[in-house]
Amino acid sequence: MVQENDPHCRPVIIFDFDGTLADTEGYIVTAATQALSEAGFTPEQMGDVSRVVGPPYPGAFAAIYGVSEEEDLAITKRYFELYDWKNPASHKLYPGMRTFLEDLTRHGKKLAIASSKTRMRLSFCVEDLGLDSLFSCVFAKEDVDGGGKAELIRMVIEKLGASADQCVMIGDRFYDIQGARSAGTASVGVTFGTHKRAELEEAGADAVVDSIDELREVLLA
Repeated sequence: MVQENDPHCRPVIIFDFDGTLADTEGYIVTAATQALSEAGFTPEQMGDVSRVVGPPYPGAFAAIYGVSEEEDLAITKRYFELYDWKNPASHKLYPGMRTFLEDLTRHGKKLAIASSKTRMRLSFCVEDLGLDSLFSCVFAKEDVDGGGKAELIRMVIEKLGASADQCVMIGDRFYDIQGARSAGTASVGVTFGTHKRAELEEAGADAVVDSIDELREVLLA
């Protein structure tokens, strides 16, 4: 049995998608910034718009900007109209990620995705990137009520017939780390997107890495 909370060498590896497997932030932030601007937000009121990368929609704008449910739905609708998610440039794998995923499978790891993206968008991205054969299962927002990360992780565990102590969650936001803790799995935070180490450490990540090479050391050491 793997030592509790030790993320090393676990046989089941669960990945977030946005900001973890693929660099999607630029397109998300551009669309969100325009949607917020059209809703009357000033740049000062928006602050760091990259905060909208990670949480499920609808609800993200309400959680981050304190708008009403009605306003959140309207901004979310406009955001999805603006987000050019079918553009291949909107979901590029981080450099070296494909080789890394292939190496993990060659070492006998089972890979899964647990993402708060909608199923339609996540399925498109996974297929467009040619990742289908590398992942044993892929779960999206609609697969659980509210798209909660802990519930998505539990679905992966059940689907793969694993136990929580055989799994590790890889993500770039505190949602991923908190979800892993709630589901009883280990977690590794990644900062090779744009999110900061402090957020991941404060959320309780069992390890935080700054590159794919460092992630490789954790998962294959």
